[in-house]
Amino acid sequence: MKRILLPALLSLFTLAGCGSDKTGVSDASDKAVEMRVYQVAPEDTSAVTDTLNKLLAAGEKAIGRATSPSPGQIVVLAPASLQGSIADTLKSIKPIAKAKPDALTAKPLQLSFWNVDAIPGKGADDPALTTLGEALQKVRQNLGDVHFQLNSRASGVSSLGQPVATTYTSGAGVSAHTGNLRYSLSPKPEGILLDIHLADMAPQAASSMTQYAEIQFSTAVIIALGQTIVLSDVPLLDASPKANGETPTKTVRLNIIRVEEASSK
Repeated sequence: MKRILLPALLSLFTLAGCGSDKTGVSDASDKAVEMRVYQVAPEDTSAVTDTLNKLLAAGEKAIGRATSPSPGQIVVLAPASLQGSIADTLKSIKPIAKAKPDALTAKPLQLSFWNVDAIPGKGADDPALTTLGEALQKVRQNLGDVHFQLNSRASGVSSLGQPVATTYTSGAGVSAHTGNLRYSLSPKPEGILLDIHLADMAPQAASSMTQYAEIQFSTAVIIALGQTIVLSDVPLLDASPKANGETPTKTVRLNIIRVEEASSK
């Protein structure tokens, strides 16, 4: 509602003032007022009422007011010269198109998960991360000079409302271990609700060597089809052996997801 309501109503107040040396609000305040009742979408009642009251009180002297006796109804007391324009503007406002659950369930959905390390210093990004170029560029803007290395990847295909549980190999060589991914996708008016839980291991500091600690992460987020989201970033220590007692490099581990229609191939 806020996307067009304020400029649309503001334009009608400006037009109402044409032909006068005074502003539309000041000129209209000298004219007779009348009361009208307007019908709006129930969920938009509060936003419309608040916007009308701000505009009707925008001049040196308030020229009217708007109240709502019940959701979906707005009573406007304002100059008669403005009521017609108010009515036309409210009729022209279209509600935001909301995703229909039936449209989302037409095909199975694929969730792709990347566990990525942002390593300090300039370097070449892992070629396996080319599809994440835009998302990683935004991360680089926040972290500065880093390069990205894929640590692990997982995916799952499901219908809306179907829970998924899968495992993936995290790390490599002697430090390789199994990570766990659980999630479900549910339809909501504003998009798809992703409810996700991760259980993984990450290197942590120790007195004489790097040890691993379990890290669990859970969240729920609204996501659109094709959207890539960085769910979390966890500071950790590089577990690679260091020569001459060097301090392990501090990296940031990113959990990144994307949801899209599953390929029919």
